[in-house]
Amino acid sequence: MLTRRLIPFLLLLPLTSQAISMPASDMQESEKIKYMQKMSGTDHSRLAAFVQADQSFTQWCGRSATVSDLKRISLQDGFAMLYERLSSGQAQGMTQTKTLLVKDNPKFCKG
Repeated sequence: MLTRRLIPFLLLLPLTSQAISMPASDMQESEKIKYMQKMSGTDHSRLAAFVQADQSFTQWCGRSATVSDLKRISLQDGFAMLYERLSSGQAQGMTQTKTLLVKDNPKFCKG
């Protein structure tokens, strides 16, 4: 009986000593996703606006957006217009999203 309990324990013991580590870029992406989910709650249109803003930032600014970038962008008029359109059921492609977020907005890429 003791052997039946001891063998599985001994087999799993080496696995418990290994730490799982994530690269810094993965940690940043994880924090960004947590932020978008926290700010959106159950509002899927708001989450979609965050995701599209993040994708637009990466495409047009040449780097991945940070949580600070998303906080700043979410306060801009273009983000509010994007969210309004998404929440009313209007699908927005990247061209429309770029027009709303980036056009005539020199502060989009700058933090």
